[in-house]
Amino acid sequence: MAHGDRFQGCSRRCWRTFPGLMYVIPRHRATRSAFALQPRRQRPCSPYPFPGPSLDFALSRPGKAKEINPMTQLSRTTAAALVLVALAVWPLAGTLAAQDIHVLTAQNRQSPPPPPPDGQGPRRDNPPPGQGQGFTIDNTLSGHAQETTIAFSALAFLTGNFCADTFIPPGKVADFFGFQYLRDNDPDHMGHNTDFLTRAADNVLFVLGPDQIEELKTLARTQASQVDDYAYGRFPLLAAVRRAQAGDLPPGTRGLSLAAFKSSSAELYRLDGRISLERTEVLARIIRALTPEQSAYLQRMAQGGMHSWPEVGEQVDRRSMNRSEHVLVMTYASQLYSWFAGSVEADTYFCPERQANGFGAFYMKGAPAMGNPDYTIDSALTGDKGAAFLALLDPDQRETITSLVDGQREILLEIVATREAVSQELRKALSGEAVDQEQVLHLAARYGELDGELVYRCATAFIAVGETLSAEQQAEFAELRGSDCSACTGAYLYSDPISSHAAYERMDTDEFFE
Repeated sequence: MAHGDRFQGCSRRCWRTFPGLMYVIPRHRATRSAFALQPRRQRPCSPYPFPGPSLDFALSRPGKAKEINPMTQLSRTTAAALVLVALAVWPLAGTLAAQDIHVLTAQNRQSPPPPPPDGQGPRRDNPPPGQGQGFTIDNTLSGHAQETTIAFSALAFLTGNFCADTFIPPGKVADFFGFQYLRDNDPDHMGHNTDFLTRAADNVLFVLGPDQIEELKTLARTQASQVDDYAYGRFPLLAAVRRAQAGDLPPGTRGLSLAAFKSSSAELYRLDGRISLERTEVLARIIRALTPEQSAYLQRMAQGGMHSWPEVGEQVDRRSMNRSEHVLVMTYASQLYSWFAGSVEADTYFCPERQANGFGAFYMKGAPAMGNPDYTIDSALTGDKGAAFLALLDPDQRETITSLVDGQREILLEIVATREAVSQELRKALSGEAVDQEQVLHLAARYGELDGELVYRCATAFIAVGETLSAEQQAEFAELRGSDCSACTGAYLYSDPISSHAAYERMDTDEFFE
């Protein structure tokens, strides 16, 4: 069945609520006796696979009925009694006799949300996904979050290597679509489970039509090389930091160059801006063209967390794409949902680890999850190990790390303002307004300069602390880390290992010194 065919005929049914139960009653009275009442997990009319409540009944002809769901354990007597209740309330239904009626259990009842007017994009009164869970940009900027996150990065850097530094989740590129907010505020606390993005993306792809999915595939083929260029573009700066740590300074230089860090990062973020603009155009076009049924499906996803999203299975044929393109399609689908269901607040949000992310923290945190389905990363890991790291430092070393918090506060505030301005500009596309591309690219470059300065500040502080460590501290850090980087000998293109480490070591990094 084509995706578009899923919605045919659904207008013949309507949702109505009776206290306590959910029935499906045939449209014609004469046909009632020809049907048996059977429990079923999925509503028979709906093209959507959302699981029904505990008493979700469908009608099936005698002889064709499936086994009673053991979860309900309804006896024939109970089923018959329910039918009598349905017939008793039938005169009160009035015009509803011409429709199939669904009545949800009082315990689990949740009617589908109304689609936006004319099916054009998301409802504008939507709260950000997971609102009320407590993770906002204020949490990110708090002194405690920044202090423990910086300390965690320092631990990763001082016990890691260049290979670990290169590891970064694909979602940290062109991330103005609110997906990180969705992760951190999932009401089921499953945002950092390895299946979270997959489940979200599969549901979006399930509800999209073939032409809409093809648009995402085309965008992936267009952007794959650009996204790879962003990852490769990080390598020289990361290699320069490791070179400085080793004391291998170019002749005539004294250390790392702040100006070079800012310039290199600005160019990298301009590329991120171009990727974001292209992505915005396609995602906005798809969202504006969503049917009322598609919008209602996404709205219903937004009412719950990961556990409420159906397991619809893989929705795209991987054989039609290479690995990079498939990763991008899944990323686009998940971002389409978070953008649809989110807000400027959600788009602006970033987690504490998002900035100055080239010190191996993502590898130390995410490596155990790689290749492990249904693995949830401990959300307290960064805070706990960051605090433990600080406790192992002497007062002078600790001051070198913790002083970074106040020193970079104004930089972070400008990053927030810059991200908000970019997010506001990109969201114009959802209503069909023109996006000021030059303004977005200008803001992206400034964003890069700011992040480049954060990287520089952290790098110089981490290297300074590393030069004063005792052998005992080094052993304690290794134990605290819990794993070493001996198996990480090449580099990572995002989360995919690649093996040209020797080439990266020979990169010309002189420009990063002064």
